[in-house]
Amino acid sequence: MEFSSRIKNKSNEYKKFLEKYYKKLKSADVLDIGSGNGFSTFVLSLLVNKIYGLEPDINSLKKARKNKKKLSLSNVRFYQGIAENLPFTRKFNIIRFQNSIQFTNILKSLSNAFNILEKDGIIIIRLPYDDFSDPKLNKKNPQFNNELYKKERNRLRKVIKIIKNYIKKDQIIYENFSSYYFIILKS
Repeated sequence: MEFSSRIKNKSNEYKKFLEKYYKKLKSADVLDIGSGNGFSTFVLSLLVNKIYGLEPDINSLKKARKNKKKLSLSNVRFYQGIAENLPFTRKFNIIRFQNSIQFTNILKSLSNAFNILEKDGIIIIRLPYDDFSDPKLNKKNPQFNNELYKKERNRLRKVIKIIKNYIKKDQIIYENFSSYYFIILKS
């Protein structure tokens, strides 16, 4: 399946889920922290007004910008930066950490995110928990390393604990453990 078809399919799946938690999706301005090559940013771009991808790695950023040109998306912008030092002063309706918050100073990243979140906005955090792209952490791969897997799971448990200790219980509007840990927080 080609890149743009995969994006459209994922976008349709994501829309059904996300509209339950943010009703004004089509008018939303989104900050996607840790946007990588842009795939997940592009998925969300089909559902929202504007989306800003933030990525610290210059090679991933170049790939994202190249992919954006191929897809001709006018509502997507990519910036180089980190969650601990956000290059934005404006507010966003949705802020998403997709497989990224675990690589940051979590408390500083959350504090910064809440500072630029609109009053009725949401923060989406998604962490791998049992489904890893790294072959050494993927149980189905011959390169699987059980010790590394256990270490990574323990590290992610600590990340989740830090997140949950930082927020108030009434800020959680959705939480789920499966192959990913997924939590949606309100401002």
